[in-house]
Amino acid sequence: MKNKGFTLIELVVVVSVIAILSVVFLANYRGGEGDFALKRSAHRLAQDIRDAEERSTATQDFKGIYQGGYGIFLTEGSSSYILFVDCNGDGLYNEGAYNCQDCTSGSCIASSFTEEVESLSLEEGSLISNLVPDTSGNLSISFIPPDPSVLFSPDASEITIQIQGDAAGGTKTETIRVNEVGLITVVQ
Repeated sequence: MKNKGFTLIELVVVVSVIAILSVVFLANYRGGEGDFALKRSAHRLAQDIRDAEERSTATQDFKGIYQGGYGIFLTEGSSSYILFVDCNGDGLYNEGAYNCQDCTSGSCIASSFTEEVESLSLEEGSLISNLVPDTSGNLSISFIPPDPSVLFSPDASEITIQIQGDAAGGTKTETIRVNEVGLITVVQ
């Protein structure tokens, strides 16, 4: 009569192999999570830039009045950025209160408010690490209707935004490029 079963050594080897593979898988899973958060942040920022461009093309209203351009304001070293309406037509995000003009009639709103439409955040662990050209830490990208034309402040024909995030094995970056005709691309 033959014994049909596994020896203790065979069972220990199989359990050890499963444990080693589980540890390797879980370590890589955490690293991949950071990579995906960085990619999601880059694509979300690119989509928000496209949203500003679309709002400008559609001349969406802001606080009940139809405005000119919309844009994105970025600060180097920050994990958030601002979607803004260009109330005074200078192509820049201006902090503080402004009287926005109705583009169709030229009349002013009786009360003033800030140009900020929405403050948006990158995923946790991601931040804006580099703005090219060197912008002394701030960059405004504005879209002026009807085409819309693109206005960078400071003036440039193309800008590069790097987003930095922690991932397995160190720090990684994603790059977003916007050119003077409004083409937005995300590259690694």
